[in-house]
Amino acid sequence: MNKTHRHLAVLAGILLVAQAQSAQAYVDPGSASIIVTAILGAFAAVGYTARLYVAKVKNFFKKDKKAGDIQ
Repeated sequence: MNKTHRHLAVLAGILLVAQAQSAQAYVDPGSASIIVTAILGAFAAVGYTARLYVAKVKNFFKKDKKAGDIQ
């Protein structure tokens, strides 16, 4: 996808969002609970992934490596 197509796609997305109208919809407590649970799960997944990569970086720069300790 070249730059012109990318710019057109972004412009189309902005125009679609700018034209949005209110939906007059009702969100019941069960739906809100699912949304909150999904958001909390996403935060937990991001936190775990960050912790995993931080540990890998720390292990890479650790000074006291053993000769046979290859992962």
